[in-house]
Amino acid sequence: MSALAYKYKIFDTLLDGVLIINADGKIRYCNHALSNILNIPIKRIKYDTDISAYVAFVPELFKVSQPGLKAMTEATPYRELTIQSKGGKSCQVQISIQPEVSDKNEESLWLLFIRDVTLEASLHTKYLGELENKERVIEKLQEAQQKLKEYSETLEKKVEQRTADLTDINQKLTSMVNSLGQAFVIVNKEGFCSKTYSKVTLKLFEIDPSDKPLSTVLKIPREQKSSFQNWFNFLLQERIPFSEFVPFGPKIFPHSRNKHVALEFYPIREDKSLIGVVVVGTDKTNEIAALKLSEQEQINAKRILKLAKYKDLFWPFIEGVTQGLSELHTYLGDPENFESNMDEIHRLAHTLKGAANLFWISPLIDDVHNFETLINEMKNPSQEQRMKIARKAKAILTRAEVNLKEFLIENEPIVGAQKNKTQKYVDLPYDKLQLFYSKLGSQKTLAEEFENEFLKEPIGRYFTQFDDLLASIASKSRKLLYPIKMKNDETRIFVDDYSEFLDCLVHLMTNALEHGIESPEIRARRNKDVKGTITVEVLEEGGALHFNIEDDGNGIDPNKIREKMASLGMGHGKGETDLQVIQHIFDPGFSTSSSITTISGRGIGLNAL
Repeated sequence: MSALAYKYKIFDTLLDGVLIINADGKIRYCNHALSNILNIPIKRIKYDTDISAYVAFVPELFKVSQPGLKAMTEATPYRELTIQSKGGKSCQVQISIQPEVSDKNEESLWLLFIRDVTLEASLHTKYLGELENKERVIEKLQEAQQKLKEYSETLEKKVEQRTADLTDINQKLTSMVNSLGQAFVIVNKEGFCSKTYSKVTLKLFEIDPSDKPLSTVLKIPREQKSSFQNWFNFLLQERIPFSEFVPFGPKIFPHSRNKHVALEFYPIREDKSLIGVVVVGTDKTNEIAALKLSEQEQINAKRILKLAKYKDLFWPFIEGVTQGLSELHTYLGDPENFESNMDEIHRLAHTLKGAANLFWISPLIDDVHNFETLINEMKNPSQEQRMKIARKAKAILTRAEVNLKEFLIENEPIVGAQKNKTQKYVDLPYDKLQLFYSKLGSQKTLAEEFENEFLKEPIGRYFTQFDDLLASIASKSRKLLYPIKMKNDETRIFVDDYSEFLDCLVHLMTNALEHGIESPEIRARRNKDVKGTITVEVLEEGGALHFNIEDDGNGIDPNKIREKMASLGMGHGKGETDLQVIQHIFDPGFSTSSSITTISGRGIGLNAL
C-alpha cells in the first residue's frame, strides 16, 4: 500500500464514494464504496490514471485545464448529475468537491465525495407521476367547484363546523401529548427551543424552555457548553447517521430533586433535510428504584445462600468483627494518641470493611466506610476538633454494632442463635465416622488421622468464599472473571492458626481484580481470554505453608508507582530497583486508585496484609 493510500485509509469504511485526484485529473485514491458505484473492481482502478478512463460526468463537472480544479479553493455544495461508468453503469449521484489543505511542498489534491442517489431519483420520478395524477384530480375538483356554489348559503355553517372540528382535534392532540407524562421540547437548527412543549416539561426540566438555548434548558455546565454545542451542530450536519451520533450526547437531566430523567433525541425532517430536533425527557425514577430494589433482593438471596454454605465460617467472622469494633472503641477512648495509632486504626477499619463485604452486610459496610471517611479528616486537628471527631466516630461505631445485632437477629433462622457462636461444628459424612471407628484398634496413626479428619480443614473453602464478592465487584467494574482457580485446595490446615492472615486476603483478591485484571475490550486486543483468572496455589514445604497468588492481568508498573510516590512527596525511588519500588504498595496510605469506593482506594488493604 502506498504512503498516500495509507494516509487516506480512513475513507475505506465510508458508505459514500471517495475519489482523490490531482490538478491534472490523475487518480490518487479511490475507496471501495466508489468502486461499487462505478461497477468496477477496486483492483482494476489504477492510481496515476486519468479519471476519464473510468467515468464521465453529465453534464461535465469540471475542466482539468486552467483554471479548472485550481480555481476550487473551498468545498462546493453537493451537486446532482449523472455519471457514466466505463464498467457499463449509469446512475444519478450527488458530488461535492473539497480541496485538501496541504503544505506548500506537497501536491495539491482535491477530494470528491460521491453519493449514489439513483434510488432517490427513481422515487422522485415516481413522485412526479403521482403529482400529475393529483393535478388531474384537482381539475376534477375544480369542475365540481361550480356545483359547490349551489350550496353557498350553507358554506358559512360548514366552515364553522370544520373550524370546531379542527379545534377539537388540536385539543385532543395537546391532551394526548400532555397525558404521556413526558417532557417534550422542539429545538430548531440554531439550538433554541420553541414555544411548543408539554406541560410536564415544566416539572421535569424545571424551566419554561420557550426561546431558550437547549444547553440552558438541559443545565449543561458552563465548562461543557462548548463541547455540547459542537455535538449538537455535528448531529444536525448528519455526517454520521443521526441515530449513531445521538448516544454521544447527554443521557440524564440533572434534576434538582434527584429525579432520574432520561433524555432522548429524535430528528425533525422536511424534504429529507434535518430542520430540528425533538427532545423527550422521561421520568424513570420509579423504574430505577425498582431496579435497585431488585439488585438488593439478588444480593439478599446470595447472602442467604452464602450464610447457609459457610455457616461454620460465619461465627468466627462475627467474633472477629465484634472484637475489631471493640478495639476501635478502645482507640477512640484515647484521642490524645490518635496520630500514633492512626495506621492501626486504618488497618483495622479497612479489614472490617473487607470482611463485611464477604457476607454482603451492607449496613456494616456503609458504617465502617463512613468511619474511615471521618477519621481521614483528622489531620493535625486541634484538641477541640479531635474530641469532636472522636464523638462522631463513636456514634458511627455504636450504630454499626446495633446494625450488626439486627443483622444477626434477622438471619438467626439461617445461622443459628448468637449464644452458640463459640461452639464450632464440623459436618462429616456418616461413613467417615464409621471408617474412623473401625480404626480405633490401630493406635499408631489414630491421633494423626483424627487431627487431619476432624481438626484440620481444607484450605480451598477459605478461598471459594471470595468468588461471590469478586463477581459482584467485577460486574460493577464491567470486568469478567472466572471463579478463583485453586491448586492443592485439599491441603488441610489448622484454620485458627491462620485466621487473621486469611481474613486479610480479601484485600489482595480485590486489588488483583481492580488493579490487575483488565477490561474485556483491552484483554481482547491483547489476545487474552476476555475473562480474567486469579490463581491460588498452596504448598507445604518444610513444615510451612507457601501461598502463591497471582492474576493474569496487567502486572505492576514500577514507573506508575514512582509517579505516585512523587505525588505523595516520597521522591521517585531514586537508587531503588524496580522490585524495591514495587514494595511501596504495602506502605500505609499508598494507593494508585483515582477514586475511593466501599471496597478500596484508601491505600489501607495491602498495608493490613
